[in-house]
Amino acid sequence: MNAGLPFVRTLLEEPEGLAIVQSERSQIRRGELASQVLAFAAHLCQRGVGAGDRILVQVPNGIAFATVTLGAMLVGAVPVLLEPGLGDAVYQDRVRAVQPRLVVEYHLLRWIRRVPGSAGMLRRLELDLPPAVDTGEPSIVVSPRSMARLRPPPGGLEGFEVAQRSATDDAVLVFTGGTSDLPKCVRVGVAGLEAFLANIFDAIDGLAGAAFLADTPPQLLYGLRKGQTVHVAKGRKQARARHVRDALQAGEVDAYFGSPYVWTEMARLPGSSKMPPSVRAVLLGSAPATPGFLHTLQSWLDPATRVRVLYGMTEVGLISSVDASTKVRYRGVGDLVGAPLPGVRIAWTDVDPDTGVGELVVHSDALFLGYLGQPARRVGDGLRTGDLGVEVEVDGVVMIALMGRKKDMIIRNSVNIYPLSFESHLKRSLVDADGTYVVAECAMVGVWNADREDEDVVLALQPAPGQPLDLNRLRPRIDAVCGTDAKPDRVVVMPHLPVTGRQNKVDKRALGELLRVA
Repeated sequence: MNAGLPFVRTLLEEPEGLAIVQSERSQIRRGELASQVLAFAAHLCQRGVGAGDRILVQVPNGIAFATVTLGAMLVGAVPVLLEPGLGDAVYQDRVRAVQPRLVVEYHLLRWIRRVPGSAGMLRRLELDLPPAVDTGEPSIVVSPRSMARLRPPPGGLEGFEVAQRSATDDAVLVFTGGTSDLPKCVRVGVAGLEAFLANIFDAIDGLAGAAFLADTPPQLLYGLRKGQTVHVAKGRKQARARHVRDALQAGEVDAYFGSPYVWTEMARLPGSSKMPPSVRAVLLGSAPATPGFLHTLQSWLDPATRVRVLYGMTEVGLISSVDASTKVRYRGVGDLVGAPLPGVRIAWTDVDPDTGVGELVVHSDALFLGYLGQPARRVGDGLRTGDLGVEVEVDGVVMIALMGRKKDMIIRNSVNIYPLSFESHLKRSLVDADGTYVVAECAMVGVWNADREDEDVVLALQPAPGQPLDLNRLRPRIDAVCGTDAKPDRVVVMPHLPVTGRQNKVDKRALGELLRVA
C-alpha cells in the first residue's frame, strides 16, 4: 500500500482537467500536478529520504502543499502538519515531540524571517508564521519556480519505485491539542487515511460538484482524491470571508466546505448579497452550527442550495451529518449532529441512569493508530470522544444529540483551542522587569457570544500576592504566547479564581458562569 499513490492515479485519469486554483495566475492542471509530485518525490529520494522519515511541512495550503505532501507519501515519508497560529512555544513543543528528520519550507517564509521585526509586525496583522526549526539537516526550500525546475523520473509513475507501506504504518501526523508537556499528536495510518476520505465521500456525495472551494488541507486532499477542481480559500477573518464571498458570487465554484464563522464574517462585509443558484451546496464543519445561525444562512442562499452540517474529530474524521433543514426543525434536547455515517459505529459509556447522557465512543476504519509517544490503539478499541450526548429519533432515523463536553476545550473560528497548552506557558512568561512572576493562577475559558454565534476566549488572571497587574504591559506578551488563533478576546483580573476539589483546581465551569454574566 501507499498513501499517495491513489491521489496520483486519480490525477492522471484526466490530466487536462484543472486540479488546484489559487488565483487566476496561479493554477495547475491534474497531469502537471502529478508530474510535479513525482518530481518532488524523486528529489526526496536524492536527499536520502525514505520510508518512515518524518518531514515537517511549512508550506501554504494549495499547490505547494499538495506537491510536498503527496511527494513525501510516495516515498513512504510521513508529512507532519503543524498550525502556526497557536504561538511559537506550543509549536516548538510539538516539533520536539515529533523530532522530524527535515523541514520543507516555503521560500517566502525564509525571506520574511530575515527581515528584523517582521514576525511581530505580521502578528499584529493576525498573520502567524511558523518559527524556524533546526533538525540538524539542511531544509528543503520550495517555490513555484524551484518546483517547476524539478523533472519527473523517466516513464512517469510507471518508472518510479513507489514505497510500499503496511496498512498500519503512519501516513501523516497531525496535532489535536493536549497539554504543553504532552502534546497529542494523532497518527493517521495508511489505511485509515483512505477510510477517512471515504467517510467524507459518504457525507457529501451528490452535493459537491465539479468545482469545490476548500478551507483546509484535508479538504484539499479530499477534492484531489475525488477528481474535483479545488479552489483554495485564502486570507484570515474578513479577508477570507471576502475571498469566499467573491468566489461564490462569481459562480467560480458550486460548493463550499467551511466553518460557520466565515459566514458570520461575510455578513459583516459591505456589499454582500444573496448567493446565486450556482452554489449547489454549503458544507459546514469545525464548529457548532446553531439553528439560529442556520436559519439566517438559509435566507442568504438560493432555495435549491443544500446545506449540510458535519461533525467529526481529528482522530477519526467525519462521524455524522445532518441537513440544515432537519436541524432547524429539531425541537429535542441537545445539539443535533445527525446520523452516523455508513462506515461509523457508535457506542456510549458512563451513561447517567437518570438522564441517559453518556460519553460518545466511535468505532470506524478511519480511526487513528494512536497518539505519538503513547501505546498504540488496540484493535477493537473505540475512540472516547470526550463529547457527551444521547441518541434521539428524528423522522424515523436514529441520530446523535450532543449535550456538552468532558474535555477542557474551546472552539473559536473553527480552531480547537486546548487551554492547558497555554496556561502553563502564560504563568511562566508573565513576569515583571525583575523577572518576578506576577500571576499566581490563570485560566482560559470559552464564553458563548450570541452576536457572533461563536465562543469568545476569555483569560482570567489571579495576581500573585503584592503584584498589581498592568494589562496594558502584559497584553502584548499574552498575545505573543497564545498566537493569533488562541489570542484572548478578553483578559480579566480577578482577586481569586473559583476552585474545586481537594487539590483546589480552577473550577472552569464556575469561572465560565461568572464571566458569562459579567
